[in-house]
Amino acid sequence: MANRFRTIIAVTIALTLAGGGMGLSPLGVRAQEDSTSEFPGRLDGGGTHAQDDSPREFPGRRVGGGTRGGCWGGPRPLLALHPANNLGVTAAAKPTLYFVLPSLRQAQEVEFLLVDDQQKTIYEHLEWVEPDQAILAVQIPDQYLALGQPHQWYFAVICDRDNPAQDLVVDGWLQRVATASPVSPSPEQLPADLERLKGYQAQGLWTDAIALITALRQAHPENPAVQAQWQALITTLGFGIFDAVLP
Repeated sequence: MANRFRTIIAVTIALTLAGGGMGLSPLGVRAQEDSTSEFPGRLDGGGTHAQDDSPREFPGRRVGGGTRGGCWGGPRPLLALHPANNLGVTAAAKPTLYFVLPSLRQAQEVEFLLVDDQQKTIYEHLEWVEPDQAILAVQIPDQYLALGQPHQWYFAVICDRDNPAQDLVVDGWLQRVATASPVSPSPEQLPADLERLKGYQAQGLWTDAIALITALRQAHPENPAVQAQWQALITTLGFGIFDAVLP
């Protein structure tokens, strides 16, 4: 496994330099270009901008690239539920990232990578997903995220283990900050969880806000308040164009 990614990373760097900086991910495929627009507002529709103020740019893509065929059967693409500025901020020691899985023809292996500033893998997670699975949560263990340091991650649906160029890939950045850790949602405390969601947004903890509302929607699929917050999330993330095919 390590040899595979060392080879892909080496090819990626060479192609990036040859292509004037247009990057391929270490997972071996140029994913669809993502929006460079600002991540707006609060998930509840308010006007407060709670986002990272760093002048540094964080290149990434939230929509998996590729063409239909292979393992992607359409119409739902691979999506990372992640801010449009590509930097997620978390206070969690073990943050959870959520991905909308593409329409698959059969069970496929997926892979999550967290890398350091030299593009060396520091955490790797592999699992198989079924074609009827629509959302996947990936939790990062607490020993891998240094406080205040942005870490880049990659997530791929592996369509062909021997040909990484066929993979469907998204990538982004995650930064852990020192503040009170998020509380896991509970069926018995839905009103408190919805209030907590507003607090995460106000603090700019977008990764935690996204994780909380996604988990609440899975636990309370028929609750109108939760559904309204989920719909606000999709709109805020700029994924409204996929609304008809989202789970």
